Amino acid sequence: MPDAVQIGSPLRRAFAHNDYARERPLYDALEHGFTAIEVDVFLEEGQLLVGHGTRDLLPHRTFESLYLDPLAELVESRGHVWDDWPLTLLIDVKSEARSSYVAIHDALARRDDMLTQHRHDGRLTGPVTAVVSGHTDAGLMARQQVRYATRDGRPGDLVDGLSAVTTTISAKFGKLFDWDGRGRMPTDQREGLRRLVGEIHRTGRGARFWGTTQDMWPELLTAGVDQIIADDLPALRELLISRGGGTPTTGRATE
Repeated sequence: MPDAVQIGSPLRRAFAHNDYARERPLYDALEHGFTAIEVDVFLEEGQLLVGHGTRDLLPHRTFESLYLDPLAELVESRGHVWDDWPLTLLIDVKSEARSSYVAIHDALARRDDMLTQHRHDGRLTGPVTAVVSGHTDAGLMARQQVRYATRDGRPGDLVDGLSAVTTTISAKFGKLFDWDGRGRMPTDQREGLRRLVGEIHRTGRGARFWGTTQDMWPELLTAGVDQIIADDLPALRELLISRGGGTPTTGRATE
């Protein structure tokens, strides 16, 4: 861990979008107290490479080198990331679901001492909690005796049936609501957003929406959305602190 890195006070609803694209992946988000970090991964020739698209991939920018190795060093030196809240590492899988998940599981297993572990006989909470999103294989995950990640689902899961391995529900905001953040959010859409978040919370899961703008943050916070996605880290930090630190409205889902 670089000597200059500082760990900010945790903001429990702060989610760093496309963290790998920052000047200092991982460290900028931690310095601003972001407790959830998104990393896009592709399985390419047996390597988990980080990038938004295949043209962005470089052999030295691996999931392990950018995230798992520095997090392991951080946890070893501090004993935790934050002493009262885990860091959520959301792994957005862009390649084929099953083979990618197997590679992710193997990489996480090599760092199992810092990770939350999900077992058929219970859960062991660690400093870092991993969640897989995008291309996922809930069936494979459910059959594992030991896992190091949970799954990020979609609103359709609320209708089709929620797997026990699914701990969060996310969706593209624009697919559900027409409001673009300008002016007041129409009353019917505001009520629809709050109903959906409430339904997600009743299942014990957390709620997140992507494709949002900074102008939408106050409505998302008021609706109880658990993770607010930001590209501008200082702006969201300032807003959350002004609203009491960003304490989530719902607890983490259990299995």
